[in-house]
Amino acid sequence: MSVLTRLRGPWFAPPDTPYSIREIAVDDDTTARSLTVRSILAPRRFAVGGAILSMLHQVGEALVPVLAGLTIDNAIRAGDGGQLALWLVLLALDFALLSYAYRFGSRLAQSAMEAVRQQLRVRVAARLLDSRGSTGGDRLPGVALSITNSDVDRLSIAVALGVYPPGQIAAIVVGGAILLSISWPLGLFVLIGVPLLVIALDRSGEPLRRRSDAEQELAATAAGQAADLMSGYRIVKGMRGERAAEGRYGQVSQQALGAAEQARGAYGGYLGLASIATGLFLAVVGTTAGLLTVNGSMTIAELVTVAGLTQFLMSPVGSLATYVGMLWSRGLASAGRILTVLQEPPRHAGSGQPRDSDEPGVLELSGVLGDGRSGLSLRVEPGEFVVVRGDSAAAAELFGVLAARRSRDAQVEYDGVGYAELDPQWRRGHVLAAAHEAGLFPGSILDNVDLGRASRERALAALDAAGCRELIDGLPDGVATAIGEDGIGLSGGQRQRVALARAIAADPPVLVLHDPTTAVDSVTEAQIALQLKEVRRGRTTVVITDAPAFRAVADRVVELAMSEVGR
Repeated sequence: MSVLTRLRGPWFAPPDTPYSIREIAVDDDTTARSLTVRSILAPRRFAVGGAILSMLHQVGEALVPVLAGLTIDNAIRAGDGGQLALWLVLLALDFALLSYAYRFGSRLAQSAMEAVRQQLRVRVAARLLDSRGSTGGDRLPGVALSITNSDVDRLSIAVALGVYPPGQIAAIVVGGAILLSISWPLGLFVLIGVPLLVIALDRSGEPLRRRSDAEQELAATAAGQAADLMSGYRIVKGMRGERAAEGRYGQVSQQALGAAEQARGAYGGYLGLASIATGLFLAVVGTTAGLLTVNGSMTIAELVTVAGLTQFLMSPVGSLATYVGMLWSRGLASAGRILTVLQEPPRHAGSGQPRDSDEPGVLELSGVLGDGRSGLSLRVEPGEFVVVRGDSAAAAELFGVLAARRSRDAQVEYDGVGYAELDPQWRRGHVLAAAHEAGLFPGSILDNVDLGRASRERALAALDAAGCRELIDGLPDGVATAIGEDGIGLSGGQRQRVALARAIAADPPVLVLHDPTTAVDSVTEAQIALQLKEVRRGRTTVVITDAPAFRAVADRVVELAMSEVGR
């Protein structure tokens, strides 16, 4: 804790753990509107206190012109110095009240927003990373990132609707009541006119809602395209496809820009309409008060009070219209996009667990792959090292089937239980499918291999088995060398070997690999094949590849054409 924080006291210290609030319920019947309302009501202990302080702040603001008018009547007109001092003290106390109420009320409002933001972001991220998958199809990384960050931010900001509008309404009610005491037509006009004005402005915010939704959608698509392009930049460069890739991204980016400009235009139009409407409303109040003073129906002090209240009411009335229109519209649009993630049904909903031990089971595959020409009937016994070969498209689809991706015509069973009936978390712990292009994380080589689950000794043994010894010896800090985002500090072959070492270190009962050594030379590939078989002894290993080095050490080689070649 810093010295400044200690001097200010615990009220200003950040919490050691995230703020705890009630869970925001989401089910299949939840709509964007109900999710927005639940998010606003979830941080009740922050929002209620913040709303009370917001009301005190606004009431204090409303009392300023009243106290000014009373000072004129009771002190200045009478020339009483004692009364003047008294009313100045009351004004000072009023300013202290409204200032501190605003300060701490805003802090509670910010705490409420942060609590909702943290809960929603964790829940969206957990759903995106759920081992059961989803039926909504694969998203580009940028789309998921946009929902997790931008949309969650917009919905959490809507929590301010539970804090500030109550204070603004209180200001309007108090101001209207004071005006009623001075002139009942004015007070009645304010108390009836403000709700009608807010309803009209809410209706006029519909174009902003639609365009805000389109803006977020296209911004997410552009971010996804950018992430996809950067991840495959080297391939695009090698194929000399820079111009085509640039044109494709440029088109999506221009669409996102156009949607953003339309949303900003709608926002500007809404603010302009709100300013004109509130300005006309308050101009009518001020003009009427002036006419009543000229007719002798009000005193000068009352005119000062009415003029001050009219000027003050411009802020809460305008802010209330802006909050209802802008924050509600944007929050509603983002809530709909968040629900597309949270309401997605799982792709795999099984709960079966054939065995309690981590010994390998029997893996069985049958059916045909998507092209209708490549068939397979295979039974892999516990402890076998099997190589499956075929054309690249069929091999890639077979890996997808073994990785539990959807396939209409191919089935996989583990110990007699279909993949669909297996508990996804249990299956991933027993059957690990390591993709051909596996991503690496920022950090050191050792961090990427052990992932906090393997011992240092097992991680080092896995690196040796994957042919990484020469790589490690050539690095300045050995296994502690930082490799950058997605392993940018390594070559393609080095990244591939580190990813293979990670799969080996996981030591699953069944390991499925797809072309694990395409970026290494033939000598190194032969060494890796021998070492892989040795380190996986007693475990089941399926390698989908056409590499001669793996075929040479395999217990069996299986062709993707219903034929089996014994080694």
